[in-house]
Order: sequence, then structure tokens, then C-alpha cells
Amino acid sequence: SPSATPTSYICPPVDNGGFSLGSNDVTSDPIFCSYPAVPGEDPNDFYCTYSKITGALVLDHDAGLCPGSAV
Repeated sequence: SPSATPTSYICPPVDNGGFSLGSNDVTSDPIFCSYPAVPGEDPNDFYCTYSKITGALVLDHDAGLCPGSAV
């Protein structure tokens, strides 16, 4: 049987506020992408999660600044 090639999505390099990607985990599903406002900030303060399968935004915990989909 043919094997499906998994599509891998990665975190957008910056969020819609211009904050750069910090801690992230693209092995989990949904993938986890943190956008710290200041260096060393808790990665759980501002983050976005995306479906590993479709790249669609799952959760915006980034003050509404999450890009609409992973890349």
C-alpha cells in the first residue's frame, strides 16, 4: 500500500505583532509556537498552536496576534 508522506508544518518566524519566534515544538500535535514580548519571558505567556496535519491555527494565546496558519 502506498505510504502517505506526512506534511510537516513549522512555526511562522514572526507573529502578526512582529515578535520573533521563541521556544517551539513542532513534534507535538498541535505544534507549539511561542512569541515572547521580551527575551527570557515564559514561553507560555504568548503562544500559538497549530494543527500538525493541516497547519490551521488551533489556539491563539498571543493577544490575537497569531498568524492564521503555520508555514
